[in-house]
Amino acid sequence: MKRTNIYLDENLDRLIRYLAIEQGRSFTDIVREALNDYAKGQGFPSPSRVRAPLESMRDPQWRHEFQESIERLRAGVPKDMTPEEIEAEIDAAVAEVRRERWANRQALTTHD
Repeated sequence: MKRTNIYLDENLDRLIRYLAIEQGRSFTDIVREALNDYAKGQGFPSPSRVRAPLESMRDPQWRHEFQESIERLRAGVPKDMTPEEIEAEIDAAVAEVRRERWANRQALTTHD
């Protein structure tokens, strides 16, 4: 966990504290849940999968090339596919590649 400070409108602060008392939960727990729900609503299945950007990602040329790559990928994905469906397709492709690599390794070790 990382500690951080946020500024809330006094009425919102009061409401969250009231909810915490009513639900027998901590103020922090309610704020954390709300932020996790917001991140999920933005298309991140699990905020824990988000990593800090690498130093190279700060380079404007790298960012430009990355954005172009994303646009090419999006152009090839049906518009009605959900993020979960896209992730399932990626997971299936990764699993297939891993199976092929494993089979190749097995074939090499049986020939030795």
